[in-house]
Amino acid sequence: MASRDYEKYLNVVWCFIALWMAYHTFLQIWVMAEMEPFVWFFLHGLTAVLFLVRKKPIHYSSSVMGYCVSLASVHYYFLYDFTVSVPSFWGFFGKGVTGIGGLLCIASTLSLGRCFGILPIYRGVETRAMYQFIRHPIYLSYLVLDAGILMTYFTFANFLIFLIAVLLFIVRIRYEEDVLQLSDAYWDYKRKVKYKLIPGVY
Repeated sequence: MASRDYEKYLNVVWCFIALWMAYHTFLQIWVMAEMEPFVWFFLHGLTAVLFLVRKKPIHYSSSVMGYCVSLASVHYYFLYDFTVSVPSFWGFFGKGVTGIGGLLCIASTLSLGRCFGILPIYRGVETRAMYQFIRHPIYLSYLVLDAGILMTYFTFANFLIFLIAVLLFIVRIRYEEDVLQLSDAYWDYKRKVKYKLIPGVY
């Protein structure tokens, strides 16, 4: 079977996984009546569409660890405990931060468009919109979302999950850029956009 056929069927599988995750968060909406599930429900639905229309792969990572880290950095969210909220200013402020992170995530995902992917695979370089400022705006938006979740539902376990998430995204960027740098176009992009995750910092 040709590689493009594998990719086609894999995209369908990813689409169904995204739809399952959307369904999972939809069930949370009825239980929580909070902002977080609405954000993730929309994002999972959006990614389900992008999996079906995204560009074909150009380069693949040869690192098994890179694939494992990428998958872990997608699913850690389900480890958060949303049962204990913080009844204070920090809880209220956290919901606002979550909303900002959600908007950033939606804008970043739409900016990436048909180059969207989960695994460390090169599908082209996107330089418009959010990608004019940092090279991995989606990951930054996830961390902003997580910071809001941590403020709203602070527990020591959630704090540890947040720290693990930060580490996962830093490592994921390393493996992802190892593949992206196989393209001259990405080297040109790196010269224009110097920061990976946080403008002016990293």
